[in-house]
Amino acid sequence: MLTSSQNVPVFLIDPLILELINKNLEQVKNTSHGSTSECNFFCVPRDFTAFALQYHLWKNEEGWFRIAENMGFQCLKIESKDPRLDGIDSLSGTEIPLHYICKLAMHAIHVVVFHERSGNYLWHGHLRLKGNIDKKFVPFRKLQFGRYPGAFDRPELQQITVDGLEVLIPKDPVHFLEEIPHSRFIECRYKEARAFFQQYLDDSTVEAVAFRKSAKELLQLAAKTLKKLGVRFWLSSGTCLGWYRQCSIIPYSKDVDLGIFIQDYQSNIISAFQDAGLPLKHKFGKSVKVFIFPLGRRQLGTIFPGKR
Repeated sequence: MLTSSQNVPVFLIDPLILELINKNLEQVKNTSHGSTSECNFFCVPRDFTAFALQYHLWKNEEGWFRIAENMGFQCLKIESKDPRLDGIDSLSGTEIPLHYICKLAMHAIHVVVFHERSGNYLWHGHLRLKGNIDKKFVPFRKLQFGRYPGAFDRPELQQITVDGLEVLIPKDPVHFLEEIPHSRFIECRYKEARAFFQQYLDDSTVEAVAFRKSAKELLQLAAKTLKKLGVRFWLSSGTCLGWYRQCSIIPYSKDVDLGIFIQDYQSNIISAFQDAGLPLKHKFGKSVKVFIFPLGRRQLGTIFPGKR
């Protein structure tokens, strides 16, 4: 296999194959490397097979391309500006690889490049076709990844043998598959944020800096708590405004606001927050529930809009 022979740090993310593997996971785990069997997974009819490339672990990009082409593959590389550098004027515009597509005969390998982001998650970019790219190179509309940027939890990986080949897959394939429909990533508006701070000076007082730090810690604690419960949430009210307008937290708001769909409400949310050190201070409403959880001089406001 091209990627394994060149130590390319990839793992399988193809939804169709992962679903098949998950349905037969115990059987697959008991299959030894090199054992002969029918091609039950990789031979399922489709146009693409998708892998994720952990770019921060890759050391030999150019050499891999040459070997792939020598093996008969036709390869396409998609690059774009690194959004992580948009806030740094001297580095803004630096391009990074986002996607590789290598085709051989009637099938293509889609390598989705996963980059590390500061929140300890993995991010991939939008597959945008520039003017010089052959739009008929592959049926791009059938790609499972790349219609928009995406973000995923950093998965723990496991090595298994599939159709006689050793491959890495997420240790929890169900969780990864569940992430895909909700993985769309919306980048912060760095240029607009800079324009805002040119008009309205940023509050850099000791109190403001301390609140931003503690608010981020509170948000991380809330996210960790809700993740354990499998509850989806979004930034709400002033917390959402701060991200959208300033790529930051509004220092004078003095709280952190989250929203959760009422159908995702669980009675153990209150006890879970209390166990995390966030006791319930106020509870308002019937059709719309509002909970306030204080922590020191900060407080977390959680809103549950909708009917129950």
